[in-house]
Formats: sequence, structure tokens, C-alpha cells
Amino acid sequence: MSVTPRDKLRAGQGVDAGSRMRRGVGSFVFTLLVLAALALVLAVAGSFRTTWHFSARRSNSLSPKTDGVLAGLDSNVSIHGLFRDSDRRRDAYWDLLQLYRRRTAKISVELFDPNARPGELAALGLSSSVAIPGERKAVFRGIGEEDATNAILEARSGAPRVVGFIRGHGERDPDSTADAGMSRALLSRPSTTKSPT
Repeated sequence: MSVTPRDKLRAGQGVDAGSRMRRGVGSFVFTLLVLAALALVLAVAGSFRTTWHFSARRSNSLSPKTDGVLAGLDSNVSIHGLFRDSDRRRDAYWDLLQLYRRRTAKISVELFDPNARPGELAALGLSSSVAIPGERKAVFRGIGEEDATNAILEARSGAPRVVGFIRGHGERDPDSTADAGMSRALLSRPSTTKSPT
């Protein structure tokens, strides 16, 4: 057994708390930077969301006409779908309207059960699905792309629709409620009507 002289022994290394703290803070800051960079990448990726559709029928894509309508929107449009929670068409309609939302930020979508939320239904003044830009409403009952796009076009149109009637030559009377009358065909009429003389 050999004995090492005392002056040859190495002193035990002590714990350097300052060095360990610096390394710990450096690791913590590095982890925070990595997490911040990851959050930034996810935020940028979410804002540039793109989907590709390769099926033959293109059933999960919008038509070029709809793309043109959405590109030409100059005001926001809210689409409210009124479906009972048990309605099987609800999910398919939601998926379709998400395609609209992905094309433009000017489309907002909400589906709700009118029986469960009658107050909201009354506040909107609705009785079926509707597209609303600004104050103009277009009510529609279909759940296909063509129905939704036509409702957006109608709601976007600011020009009032005018219906005229000619009287005095055997035409149907617009004020008559009889079977041959036209009063049921009118949605709204001006308070005064003029007949040609």
C-alpha cells in the first residue's frame, strides 16, 4: 500500500454556485427563445393556410364563380345556419362554409339551433338560413354552394328590386287576393300605386 504525501494530494473541488447559476439561466433563456420561435412559426403558418384538393370531382373545393364572388366582396358577410343539433346536414354545411371562410376573412359563419336560442333568432329577424352584409339580409333555404353564393350575391347587391305592373289591358290585378290576383306574389309594395291613364 502506497501513501501519497500530503502536498501531492489535489484539493477537493468545491461547488461553484455562480457558475451553475449562469449555466442554468443560459439554458432557460435558450429554451424560451426556442419556444418563442416555434410560436412565431405556428402563427405565420396559420395565417398562410393553404389546402390542395386532388380528387376528380373537386367536391371539396369551391367553384371559380364562387372564388370570384368572394374575391369581390367589399363588406363583411355573416352567414347564420339554423339547424337543429340533431340535423345530419349540419356538419356537411359547416364544412362547406369553412371553405368560404378560408378564402376570405370577410365571411363569418355561425350555426345554431333556433329552438335552443329563440332570442337570437328573433334579434336577427330570421326564419331560415341567411347571409347578411351590413344591414341587408338575404334569406335562403338551400345548403349547397350555389345557394350560399347566390345569397351572398343578393345580400351584396345594394340596389332595391323594383317590380312594376301594367294596368288597364286585362292584366291581373296586383291588389286582388283572388286566385287570379297577384297580391300574394308581392313581398312588399309601395304605399301608393299609380295606374297609367
